[in-house]
Amino acid sequence: MSRLTCSVVAAVFALGVARGATPKPPPAVLVVSDVFAEVPDDMRPQPGKPITYAIAGKYEDNIGATIGGEPRVDAATVEAEVTKVLTSQGFIKTQVGGSLPKLAILITWGSAILDTSELALAPLPGRVTGGPVDPNDPTDPNHPPDTVQVAMNQRQIARLVGADKAAGRALDSNTLAQISEAASSTRVYVFIAAYDMEAMATKKEKKLLWRTRISIPSERHSLPESLGVMLTSAGPFLGRDVPAPVFIGEADRRKAAVEVGMPYVVPDKPAKDEEKSR
Repeated sequence: MSRLTCSVVAAVFALGVARGATPKPPPAVLVVSDVFAEVPDDMRPQPGKPITYAIAGKYEDNIGATIGGEPRVDAATVEAEVTKVLTSQGFIKTQVGGSLPKLAILITWGSAILDTSELALAPLPGRVTGGPVDPNDPTDPNHPPDTVQVAMNQRQIARLVGADKAAGRALDSNTLAQISEAASSTRVYVFIAAYDMEAMATKKEKKLLWRTRISIPSERHSLPESLGVMLTSAGPFLGRDVPAPVFIGEADRRKAAVEVGMPYVVPDKPAKDEEKSR
């Protein structure tokens, strides 16, 4: 076979592989949702009675060292996707100059990686500098000190994956294994927190009502490409207290019987008005 023929065959084969390539499945989304204060009925969405909010802040906040080369998402895209999922659950963003909204929403996002540091253990008492060492006897006072790996941000990671909520609960072994794996993996996340706007405006008090942490492993998925599926998966849990971390896979998202929050249908805007609002 000539070189030209080999090149053509290789090119056709590569094209066929590219066309027939199976797209990677959406990631399993980990949702940890908490309610911290008594939320009155007038702050919970009801049919035909949406709850208003304003964006109090939005910024990237990486947990641990920044992951080199990790695709990043811009603030406008994050806000647009969060606004979309909040609307689907009965939370409506207020316009500037309107009445005081019920909630102040804070949005943060970024990567999360467990930072570790190697620390040397103190030498045993009675160690003689330069003395003979028995390498097979760790109790030898002249044995060089061992080192230990210490996680510097273990508490933050534990809260992100819900390990603190899982502690002491009767969870199945598979869920516990998933939480343990999540705590040791590199992840990307979105964090949505709701504060009492009236308390913030009149009393200068930051009263946290609820928060939802949403994360996925970043080995095969990035935040820009997975933002939509992450927020859609977490939508039904916004503003709700969930006793344990929840892993949501593609099969869960396809279930027609999945419970959602109280939806609020926003009337379609005329094309001209929609262009002005952008």
